[in-house]
Amino acid sequence: MLVTVGATEAVFLALMALINRGDEVLLLDPSFVCYEPDVLLAGGVPVHVPLHQEDKFRIDVDAVMSRITDKSRVIIINSPNNPTGAVFSYDDLLKLSRLAIERDLIVISDEVYEKILYDDARHFSIAAFLSMRERTVSVNSFSKTYAMTGFRVGYALGPADLIDPMGGFHYHSVACIDGPSQYAAIAALEGPQNCVGAMIV
Repeated sequence: MLVTVGATEAVFLALMALINRGDEVLLLDPSFVCYEPDVLLAGGVPVHVPLHQEDKFRIDVDAVMSRITDKSRVIIINSPNNPTGAVFSYDDLLKLSRLAIERDLIVISDEVYEKILYDDARHFSIAAFLSMRERTVSVNSFSKTYAMTGFRVGYALGPADLIDPMGGFHYHSVACIDGPSQYAAIAALEGPQNCVGAMIV
């Protein structure tokens, strides 16, 4: 695990650590505004896979497959999604996990909205699928679930061979997250959780 300056830094660090110049990174569009610039800053090539409103912005695994080349290295997913609000289904994530294994892709899974769900939607983490833990960097933060945006505390979870290289970039750019913010994050985790549901209206 690596504690980061918000989830945004976690995504950026993952790209800096895990791709080489010219590697392709698959982005499901519409996607969070920072993903493409992060890919470009890391020397990667963004490859856009459109999601369509008429399909409720579901993952089109065939469309993903059609854009994979021998330069494809990473796919970034975000569920619940910003900006569409779509929550990827178990079946779609299962298909995507099988494709990631077959084509040897690393998945950066941005799950910062995991607790903000409506209409009986359920959140599933792709890292929980068979053989995905070793190829997934799960990203989260305290900004959305606990309304702690200004504290800038995020984190990345994954196997050591994916997370450890991120730590070097993190240390030489920001060194660490301030102590008071980290203590506040611990208090949020260990304290009463009824505030989370109360904020989802």
